[in-house]
Amino acid sequence: MVNGLALMKAEGEWGDKEKLLLHWVGRELRRIEKSFNHGRGWLDRRVEYLGERNRQILMGLRRYRKQADIAAKLGLSPKTVSGLIRELCKMFEVSNQADLCALFTPESQA
Repeated sequence: MVNGLALMKAEGEWGDKEKLLLHWVGRELRRIEKSFNHGRGWLDRRVEYLGERNRQILMGLRRYRKQADIAAKLGLSPKTVSGLIRELCKMFEVSNQADLCALFTPESQA
């Protein structure tokens, strides 16, 4: 993991175009690093720290895919399940339930 990157300019201050370029390079390096970290080990490390309820929600997504079915199986309200799925999406850095499910399909677990 890259914890930092230091660049020094030989003379003068950084110009606006140079700052923009450095910002873009930093953003791309973080994106690349994130893609490398999203292998199977990354998922295992995140799942290790989940509580029992969140694990049940993930298993429910793998089995049923519908929030109403998950809620019925776990004896929870659909709003509770929806909120837990939103939390899981944030935790796994995805934008929606479909992307969360895709992380746990065999094809995505390289």
